Amino acid sequence: MSDSRSAEFDFFEHMGFDSARLREGRAYYVPMFDGCDEVVDVACGRGEFLEALGRGVGVDIEEAMVRVAREAGLSVELGDAFDYLAARNTSFDGIFSAHFIEHLTYERAAELLRRSYSALRPGGVLVVATPNAASIPTLQRHFWWDATHVRMYDPELLTFMLKQAGFEQLEVGVNPRNDPGYPIDVEQLELPPIDPIEPPRFSRHQFELLDRRTQALYHHLTVLASSLRGLVFALYTPSEVYVRGVKPGGDGAG
Repeated sequence: MSDSRSAEFDFFEHMGFDSARLREGRAYYVPMFDGCDEVVDVACGRGEFLEALGRGVGVDIEEAMVRVAREAGLSVELGDAFDYLAARNTSFDGIFSAHFIEHLTYERAAELLRRSYSALRPGGVLVVATPNAASIPTLQRHFWWDATHVRMYDPELLTFMLKQAGFEQLEVGVNPRNDPGYPIDVEQLELPPIDPIEPPRFSRHQFELLDRRTQALYHHLTVLASSLRGLVFALYTPSEVYVRGVKPGGDGAG
């Protein structure tokens, strides 16, 4: 059974996915591999993570992806990711995989994690990055651009799957460099403070009543604006989530 993402390179070209921008996003994960000498990028595509990391090897099943990566001077092998990992027991102290697991069924994804575990040395690190289902633009639209996507993997599920595969020291987070932006200017939801109305000597009672009503209305608007800001921040959270785990034993890079 192949883990091919057919015509993924053509899709990247059609969508205009910029390598420099992807490399900047992937660079967020580089510090997670401090102390890892033998690192492999599984389903590495054009090799943006390897470029950011400055070392390591990659594997991808698509010839066009491998060709571009090799032209960039990267060490990338053409082959099936599952077969590649199965043939390299305890060979690596770091494994990275971005936007591959969502192309797999649950059973195959679980197998990928088990093979990654076997391919790691004790103390080795695995980082899996995938689209964030909590991000509305990703959930409603961006995920469905790619016809080879099978399903989303929520970080809670991924954490469980890594734990089942044997990983420890589990860490979950979002990649802030994959920010989808906001549909409104959230800065405009920061209401400026208002001063109390200074009542004149005439009609003092009426002005004091107006001031109380104005301050009450301002309070309600502030609460509403704050709630709307919170909702926007929650719905437009970064579009990429990751889970990191460590294989027990050894000194550990984690």
